[in-house]
Amino acid sequence: MKEQWLKWQEQFLTLPENRRRFWMLFAIGIVLYIGVWMSLLPLYNEVSAVQARQQQQQSQLVGMERELASIQRSLAGDPAAALRRNVEQLQERLARIDTELQAASSYVGAADNREFLKQLLAAADGVTIQSALAMPVEVVYQDQDQPDTAIYKHRLQVKLTGSYFAVQQYFAKLDKLPWTFYWQSMDYNVRTHPNADVLIELYTLSLERNYVAS
Repeated sequence: MKEQWLKWQEQFLTLPENRRRFWMLFAIGIVLYIGVWMSLLPLYNEVSAVQARQQQQQSQLVGMERELASIQRSLAGDPAAALRRNVEQLQERLARIDTELQAASSYVGAADNREFLKQLLAAADGVTIQSALAMPVEVVYQDQDQPDTAIYKHRLQVKLTGSYFAVQQYFAKLDKLPWTFYWQSMDYNVRTHPNADVLIELYTLSLERNYVAS
């Protein structure tokens, strides 16, 4: 191989100077071309891959835009679409209101009202309950868009007799009951000392129209 290389070298040196210069420049050009191509090939491949991904994403975007336009045309041609959207919005609003109301601890259901009445009567130690009358229910809030969503006020009028200290102790027991109720009014009249006739009215708030569960 070395002898062959020396033979080629001798033949090259016998060429005219202008021919030797041509082949020298040609060889240098080939080496430079190969070097540049090998260094740029990875970059070329990366650029090609990026362009391919961009074309794929562009195609997907065009497809999604066409699908969206098709859906919009379908909705525009459906007279019930707007009504369905309104119904869905109202249902979401109702669910939100119901969640907020259920989260409030101050509401007393019909079943709890029944137990509340039992405890109210059981706490009457030292006083005499003459009567307990449920007053007509009142609506304190109602959503105009959802008539079934309302907050009701259930009033209870209680007549009792007892001494001042017995009545005071009875009221203290009522305040310790686990249900939330509100004092509406109280009328205190001394009949025969130390006993007095007391008329109180209290109320609870509920999400149910019925005062007590049947």
